Amino acid sequence: MMDLPRYLHVSSWFSLKISAMVSALTLTVLAIERYHAILKPFRRDLLLNNGNIKRAIAFVWVLSIVFTLPEFFLTGMESKRVCSACSGPWSLNANQASRVYLYFYSVVSTYVPLGVFLFGYGSLIKGLYFSNTICATDSDQDRDDKKKLVVTIIMATVGFVVGYGTPVVFYCVMTFHNGERFKSNLHYQLLSVFSFVFICSLSFFMRFSK
Repeated sequence: MMDLPRYLHVSSWFSLKISAMVSALTLTVLAIERYHAILKPFRRDLLLNNGNIKRAIAFVWVLSIVFTLPEFFLTGMESKRVCSACSGPWSLNANQASRVYLYFYSVVSTYVPLGVFLFGYGSLIKGLYFSNTICATDSDQDRDDKKKLVVTIIMATVGFVVGYGTPVVFYCVMTFHNGERFKSNLHYQLLSVFSFVFICSLSFFMRFSK
């Protein structure tokens, strides 16, 4: 039977990772939807509307829970001389199963969305600001409104990638190079910095998107 401290610890990490996965998949869905709405407006099946928005939200949450569920069983606590430490995918002493899951989670929550962001928003930026192939026949006001919308979504995406993608890449590199070689205090110092960036980045980028 799971003791209360471990249950609270695992539950908090599980909730955090579900929230991060939901954010990543939601931003990915928005990137795909905006790409088709502006570049391919006749592809109505990929546009969000009142009829399919609920299904899209349910799809994101179900997929996030499925992808994050293994973490509930892999995450635990190890008794140390002074205190207890976290064990599992997001620790520097992760076992083989935790490492495999970390790489899988990183691909789904960071690397694949990043590829979608670069392609989708790169195409939008190129068409709106450089080649002028998007909204070429629209009025200046409509064109400016679409630019502001795209910039707002891009800033929110950049804030998430900077704040969340950085620690994901950090943990992947650490586990690949055997994180046990790194001092524990350095690990927690870097983790604190990443946590601070994750909290501040979204509000920072959203502030300059207005």
